[in-house]
Amino acid sequence: MMPNPLPSTKVVASRSDWPHELAGIHSTSHNARIVTVVQRALQSTHYPPLRTVRVRETGGTIVISGRVPTYFMKQMAQAVAMAVAFDRTLRNELQVDVAP
Repeated sequence: MMPNPLPSTKVVASRSDWPHELAGIHSTSHNARIVTVVQRALQSTHYPPLRTVRVRETGGTIVISGRVPTYFMKQMAQAVAMAVAFDRTLRNELQVDVAP
């Protein structure tokens, strides 16, 4: 297995169509709610590898991590997370398992 040649990706997600369930929620409960929303979004995709992606919040940044089989899956996880992580910084620490 080769190491992932791409560094972590830092993305700022700014979406005007963010989930209404996040409206009016702030601080710790807001962070926990965003983590839950991102986890549910990843688990509800038609891509089984995204169902095991770990999501956490640290210092106001949403972090997705784990292993996926392709760069496409890494990009898809990022796109799904960005779609629901309203106006948050997203750090993509997913590692791609590159076949020898």
